Amino acid sequence: IVFNSCSSTGVISSTAILTVENQAGITQQPANQSGCINSAVTFSFTANANTQAIQWQVSTDGGNTWTDIPGANNASFAIPSVTESMNGTRYRVVVSNSTCASVTSNSVTLTVNPDPVVTITANPYTQLYNGLTTTLTATSNPPASSFTWFRNGTPVIGATGNSLVVN
Repeated sequence: IVFNSCSSTGVISSTAILTVENQAGITQQPANQSGCINSAVTFSFTANANTQAIQWQVSTDGGNTWTDIPGANNASFAIPSVTESMNGTRYRVVVSNSTCASVTSNSVTLTVNPDPVVTITANPYTQLYNGLTTTLTATSNPPASSFTWFRNGTPVIGATGNSLVVN
């Protein structure tokens, strides 16, 4: 109702409808992922029912700048084969609907575990002749959880530790 000096009863406007939209939201944040070189990893999150648009983003500079990942518009984002250069890369997801502001997830980190480097040493001999025995010892970096010894492409039965006595 609007009043002025010409109208003592006021002028009544037509009615209007106010529609309140719920904002898009993230109900479960994505989590850090790790994998070995050439393995697959998947980031995922859960959105509320008001989410209409999803966009995954990547940062290769510690989270200072973010770039949309083309085609990454689902609740899951899969990397089919990670490389060593992806170690430390950060990811996040932005969700929105048609009327409200967007919401951005926490950033998460991809850790790529390197393949081990194995070194084999022989002690006390590096060359064997009839009647001599030496011990082969394998060490790996990063440390390996198990070892399998092979002789001419065939596994050595019973040899499971990091050392093997040979003659």
